[in-house]
Amino acid sequence: MPPKRKSDTGRGSSSKKFRTSDPDESLVNTILTNVEYYPLPNEPDTIRQLLWKPSRKAGTAKWLYDGVCTDPAVFGALLRLDGPPTLKMHKMETSKFEELIGDLSSSARYSTLCVTSSHVNIRWTDAGEFKFSGSYGTPR
Repeated sequence: MPPKRKSDTGRGSSSKKFRTSDPDESLVNTILTNVEYYPLPNEPDTIRQLLWKPSRKAGTAKWLYDGVCTDPAVFGALLRLDGPPTLKMHKMETSKFEELIGDLSSSARYSTLCVTSSHVNIRWTDAGEFKFSGSYGTPR
């Protein structure tokens, strides 16, 4: 068996990088040390929404559904818009959207996930492409 080849650079490489600090931690520390420049709300949930990443437990995780419907009249009928869509973007209440599309909940391991946003964003292009988006998480 031939011997292993040595590196040409003369220095080893590491697959792990040393991280000096967490960016989220430094942001929190900056805000806490300069309170007069960063007014914070009184409610803990509102503060968490400002500082923390979207999560399903908080009901702030994002979902997006892309689709294509080449006939604008069919898309308008699906959403009961009284004809082809005339707007490029539309907000529809989640309850109304679920009446049209169906139940938007599913079981995931030990909990149930559902749409938590008060409305669903609907985007439409003249090419027939559409997007539905909103927030999801565990019901409260």
